[in-house]
Amino acid sequence: MPGRSSKARDAVTVEAGADCSTGPERAGTALEPGETQGTSTPPDGAPVPAPSGIRVVVVSHGPPMRGGIATVALDIVEDDLLNDEFEVVFFNTSQNDAARGEFGIRNVTRALSHAWGTFMRARRGAVVHTHSVQDPVFVVWRQVAIATAARLRGARVLGHNHCQPPYMEPPGGYKVSRAHRWGFAVLDRLVDANILIAEAGLPNIGQYMPTTDLPVIANSVVVSEMATTTAVHEPPVVLFVGEMLERKGIVVLLDALDILDAQGGTDYELRIIGDNRPGLEPDKDAMVELIRERGRADAHDRSPGP
Repeated sequence: MPGRSSKARDAVTVEAGADCSTGPERAGTALEPGETQGTSTPPDGAPVPAPSGIRVVVVSHGPPMRGGIATVALDIVEDDLLNDEFEVVFFNTSQNDAARGEFGIRNVTRALSHAWGTFMRARRGAVVHTHSVQDPVFVVWRQVAIATAARLRGARVLGHNHCQPPYMEPPGGYKVSRAHRWGFAVLDRLVDANILIAEAGLPNIGQYMPTTDLPVIANSVVVSEMATTTAVHEPPVVLFVGEMLERKGIVVLLDALDILDAQGGTDYELRIIGDNRPGLEPDKDAMVELIRERGRADAHDRSPGP
């Protein structure tokens, strides 16, 4: 698809920078609850406005949550160069409960509060950079609410898709419900671009957002640019490092290893590295228990911390 590849990255570098960042408070600017802002103060103590004059509102999960979205958002909002160039505001929409992504009164209220918070922080000419998995259906409609609020304030909107399935399914294999398609269709008209984290997502998101630019900006680690180790492991080591969540592909890994075991004749060592402290998130607790139930936990299993 023309215009939908990593080559489009250069075309949105300025906006992606503009839609990226925050840090400590900027003197002289009133902040909303849950909001932080970039700062640049000369020796005499007088506040210096952002040289570009552009306010950037990053809407994303942040601490105390961990994981890809929070990490990418913090990489953006804590960047000193971006804070020097833009007036950056971080709207932390962190939530940590078992009902995330489900349709219910509590989540509807929360989504509306996020839309209102975005409306209050946005300005005419600002850039709102909103991070989300855009899946399941309620989540994509939450993004519609946030994007609508930003547009009502005269801001530009950049989406950022962090969902696993569009990048894992074959081209055209990412299927969603009718209501979900409608949500994508509305976003297609509201956002200036929807940033993807890998080129594999282009055909799957592109089928639902045919008119929106889909630049690809890889997450913090680009595998193709990593040096290949020269270490020799015998038997081979199968290594997983990441969040203890199903959407990270752990169940797929366990299923593949079960097939390998059934075929026989292959020795390997499995190492699963992640934060398995109980009580962080119900989904993580369930995944840790599943790993143990399937006999893949270390014999000296313990909770080492992050």
